[in-house]
Amino acid sequence: MKKKQKRVEKEHFNQDYQIKTKSASGLVYKIWKNHFDIAEINHSNYHQLKKQFKLTTRKISFLAMLLVVNVVFSVISFFALGLLPIGGFLTFNITFWIYLISYMGVGFFYTVFLLEIGTWFRMALGTDAISCLAINLSDLTMLIVFFLVCFLINYLRIRVMEIKTPQSRVLGYLFSIIISYLFASLIAAGFDVLYNKYFLIDVFYSNGGGRPTEIKPLLIIVFWFNLVQYLINLLIFLPTFKVDYVLLNRYYQKPS
Repeated sequence: MKKKQKRVEKEHFNQDYQIKTKSASGLVYKIWKNHFDIAEINHSNYHQLKKQFKLTTRKISFLAMLLVVNVVFSVISFFALGLLPIGGFLTFNITFWIYLISYMGVGFFYTVFLLEIGTWFRMALGTDAISCLAINLSDLTMLIVFFLVCFLINYLRIRVMEIKTPQSRVLGYLFSIIISYLFASLIAAGFDVLYNKYFLIDVFYSNGGGRPTEIKPLLIIVFWFNLVQYLINLLIFLPTFKVDYVLLNRYYQKPS
């Protein structure tokens, strides 16, 4: 009797799962609970792609809320962490985790928009243009690589792996974010070295002078500094992932 009861409960659970994760056309969602991720776009649901670019009132409100959070953490980065510069000009920036939440909620395109506003707003706080440019190049490189790798992982995952339970759906998405983020962190840190080597250091020292004759030690600091910085942002983001995932599913349940 117990085995039969467990089997019935499992059947009911699977039926509920299928009902809750199907679109109106009968297509099953494999990443989110009630909408398609861009990695799920195919010939059967390509019309859903326009929703990735459609600007709604809720998307504007969501971006505005994240922009406020971004400003708060930019202030913390500038006034608190900025008191301890590394190498004379490197200060920790703890805002990239906000772009991960934005990416989950409104996709890559509008996250780039948020990134640009959030970065250049720092000039109003007193950050110089060169520092804003360095942050912008680093974060934009990081976001582009993260998006491409995350898209590729999810594109392959939903076509190769069998996703049957809510746990496999959520954990699979979290796994894709972590792997993509770690890979993108290494690539972005490498590009930061190139940006500094070929023009940022020259521009930074162009007015005040004092440019070091040997920049190799400085470039090593730049690489590890940016890598550690992005890992700190990941550690801030991970505890919020479950809440973000649940709230964003509810966000998409409501009519635009």
